Amino acid sequence: MTQRNIVITVIVIIIVVLGGWWLISSQGAGGTGTTASSTAMGGEASSTTTGGTAGSTTAGSSESLKTVTAQGGNYTCSLYTMTDAGVTRGTIYGSGGKTRLDLTFQATNGTSVITHIIRSNGTSYTWVDGNQAGFKSSITSSSPIISQPQGGVISDDSSVASDCHPWVPDTTEFVPPTQINFVSQNS
Repeated sequence: MTQRNIVITVIVIIIVVLGGWWLISSQGAGGTGTTASSTAMGGEASSTTTGGTAGSTTAGSSESLKTVTAQGGNYTCSLYTMTDAGVTRGTIYGSGGKTRLDLTFQATNGTSVITHIIRSNGTSYTWVDGNQAGFKSSITSSSPIISQPQGGVISDDSSVASDCHPWVPDTTEFVPPTQINFVSQNS
């Protein structure tokens, strides 16, 4: 075999391996349907499957925040919603039943609030940038993702435009910051 044939063979093998990885990760992110489950938010309820492929939500599609965060697999989403009070933009990360939301609410008067939520292993951690304290609560099947008022006007049922894609998980995204003092609150 010539050196040229060896190089071509190596390139073909790399393409096949990457194509296989992409196919497997796409199926792991929901395959032929999006799995809606409270376990994707740290709960213990059953799941249902709806049409569509997780990670295929396109910009401009409108779903509730709860639906976007309930998809299965490993994903990241950019989201956007606007109300009379202001605009909320953010990023959602999901993997293995854990969810992280980083949301920036820009009020019409120019003030902004950045809120972070990590839902992991049956516990929800919520904190706002600039505060040294946050809230920690147990997650139940009826627990809201966002308890008001925690910065902004977005809620579980808010209609959000989202753009979701498969994501290679970074487990550090689901670790609450140690510099925040989390106070337990009833869910």
